[in-house]
Amino acid sequence: MKKIFLLFFLLWFGGLLITNGQKKILIVGDSWAETIWRTKAFEAVLQEKGFPAGLIEGGEGDNKNGTLTAIGGSKAEQWAQNYRDWQGRIKTIIEQNPTISFIHLIIGGNDVLSVVTKNNVMDISPLLREHQWGMIKNNIQTLVDFCLSLKSDLKILISDYDYLNIENARKIYAYDFGGMSQRQLNEAFAEVGLKKMEIANSTERCFYIDNWGILDEFYSQQENKNSNILAYPRGDINSAMPADADIGDGIHPNEEAHKVILRRAVDLFYKKYFD
Repeated sequence: MKKIFLLFFLLWFGGLLITNGQKKILIVGDSWAETIWRTKAFEAVLQEKGFPAGLIEGGEGDNKNGTLTAIGGSKAEQWAQNYRDWQGRIKTIIEQNPTISFIHLIIGGNDVLSVVTKNNVMDISPLLREHQWGMIKNNIQTLVDFCLSLKSDLKILISDYDYLNIENARKIYAYDFGGMSQRQLNEAFAEVGLKKMEIANSTERCFYIDNWGILDEFYSQQENKNSNILAYPRGDINSAMPADADIGDGIHPNEEAHKVILRRAVDLFYKKYFD
């Protein structure tokens, strides 16, 4: 009887250790990151894909009162400059949650918007545009380097955006975009995406996933058969965020659209590196 009890105790206690030692993901970034935490969309997708519950960190525990590391409106520039000790928030959460093994980073969109909403950057010289994008890259690199310095086994996935809807953004936010077309806006975001890819390619333990055209392909179910498909960015360079994916402002996907993007991240990255 004692042996049976001991075996039961070891199995129960061993299971507890495994649960407490489960790798976790810290969400960091802007409103796209904030949405996948607030709505628990990331948690839902992970469980849908067979992962256990409780893998997501980054919120204060109350989805109505905001988050610590997923901050709507935040820029890579602010994170790099440690605005309001935002870097300190990341450090504290990782110290308090030693099983955090991944950072899911969505950042740079507001930095791009601050440039493109008033000027058609695709009409300026490639050299000047390279300078603009280079500053955003440097800020993201600074944030990535800081995060990686906190934990020797930490991995960062830079998850990029999908195309926005320029007409809806004009209507809701009165952005001028300097007369840019949908295609030009897509090209601008994709050029910055290449900078993020460069960071991942040159930085150990940092990875990148693009999502260009994913929502258009998913909601149209046409696999972009009639589109102008480029090697990079993927998908139809002329496409806008589909109406079924858009909350209505042209900038933010709804919860279900975020899940489409997150499933891609889980399938292509987290399934591979969670072992």
